[in-house]
Amino acid sequence: MTDKPVTVRLPQDMIQRLEALMIVDGTNLAEQIRRAMNLYVEQRLADPELQAQVAAAHARTTDVLATLTAPATEERD
Repeated sequence: MTDKPVTVRLPQDMIQRLEALMIVDGTNLAEQIRRAMNLYVEQRLADPELQAQVAAAHARTTDVLATLTAPATEERD
């Protein structure tokens, strides 16, 4: 899988903490952000409520997409 460049805006205080961690860990900013994202994804995947949230999101998405295939009901004057 290839990496995809992503741009994010972060508060200055967070950047400063990440820069300090870069020095301590001997890494760069991108690596610090990747590590944080990996931890976040692991936590979300371990969340027992995630499957219910996925099902609810799927239902919302299905309802929205169904509007594209439903017959048009235009109101005309």
